[in-house]
Amino acid sequence: MDVHIHMAYCTPCGFKLLANNYLGIKDHKLFKEIEELIDTANVTPAEVAEQLLKEDEAEDSLRGLVNFIHKKIKEKEEAEAEAEAKPEKVEIPQVEVGMTMEGGELDAGQTHMNLQRLPRPALPRIA
Repeated sequence: MDVHIHMAYCTPCGFKLLANNYLGIKDHKLFKEIEELIDTANVTPAEVAEQLLKEDEAEDSLRGLVNFIHKKIKEKEEAEAEAEAKPEKVEIPQVEVGMTMEGGELDAGQTHMNLQRLPRPALPRIA
């Protein structure tokens, strides 16, 4: 069974919890900037945790997270700009339609045809 689970994006409060759990810090000069970025970007808690674990030093981890979030915001803006620039194309599949009659096929310009009446199947009688 294919199941989709909707996971929420990371919030500033969630970021603080992750920073405390992974880096052991409750406050830092970059927290305010990161919280503002998280409000505008769509990053998951897993992405934030991954960035926090990349470096050994807390300062380096937080700077890496800032760069990562900036990159995500830029990618989102580029995708939105590209979507606006391109009109949506709808493909209509080509379908061949043909009808048959007694001895052949109908021509495209033919407006009527002779249909044969099919015999009804015999129904069993109930006694």
